[in-house]
Amino acid sequence: MKFPHYTFKGQSLLIKALILILLSSAHALLLQRGISLSDYPGYYCKTRIVSFSQVEKTLEAACNGFISTRNDARRPLVFIDDEEVENLIFEWIIPLIDTKPSTGEKRKFIEKIIFNNSCELTDVVYYDHIEKKHKSCQLVPEVSTSTTPEKRLDPDKSLIRCGSLSWDIVSIQHDAFRYLSYSLQEFVHVQSTFGLVDGPWRRAPMKKMMTQNKRSHNVSYQIVINKHIEVCGFVVRHHIIRKVHVAVKPDEGKKKRLSSKTIQEKQSISIVCFTDQKFLLIPPNWKSEDFNPLKRKTLA
Repeated sequence: MKFPHYTFKGQSLLIKALILILLSSAHALLLQRGISLSDYPGYYCKTRIVSFSQVEKTLEAACNGFISTRNDARRPLVFIDDEEVENLIFEWIIPLIDTKPSTGEKRKFIEKIIFNNSCELTDVVYYDHIEKKHKSCQLVPEVSTSTTPEKRLDPDKSLIRCGSLSWDIVSIQHDAFRYLSYSLQEFVHVQSTFGLVDGPWRRAPMKKMMTQNKRSHNVSYQIVINKHIEVCGFVVRHHIIRKVHVAVKPDEGKKKRLSSKTIQEKQSISIVCFTDQKFLLIPPNWKSEDFNPLKRKTLA
């Protein structure tokens, strides 16, 4: 014989479970239909909302992966390959911070940021393991409640960018005076520049002080100057991961043709940038009697 209070308790638990299921289904349905909840701006990726701040943090981590020299550092993975390294597009998985999958459970939908060599965000996508393809997340912008128009600041014209690094002219000149005036580093000729009007060009290694994870370290790059000792280019090295196909030998005793598999290989690429905004490496008002790279012994 069943007592009434036991029956009521069981029905109550069942009703609560049904309500939770309905709420979850409704939330997922709204996400799939591209909901217009301006109260929750961000990227709507199937069953998850990724905030703008989380995308920015993920992009910052990915850019740090380009220039980190640690052997165990995580590297950006090539998303769209190209023969020209400047045209490569990369991906970086957005970490889970609000939900944790069960132990051993595979994420059905993996959110990623897509960006280029200049650390410019091009898309936010999610990978659907069921359909086995990437899909773009829906962007829901923030709605401004201000009645006054925003004042846009003019970009700093002295800011120069190459790959994941950026400088202002003064900092480059200070670094050059510091690292090149009193060191044994030698400028090296750049091939195929002897016929240029401002050639030959020369290059030399430089260092930029960076702060990552509250730690300061030097990031190496190269600076290119013309015969007038004007900065005309930069070379930045990026560390990446690329998917490559390798041949696999069949097991001994089995008559099978050579097959191939895809592996992830660590690589380093050089991003070369030329600037139209040429400037003197060492200003004329600085004391630089010992700094004259054109008189130094250079390598051919």
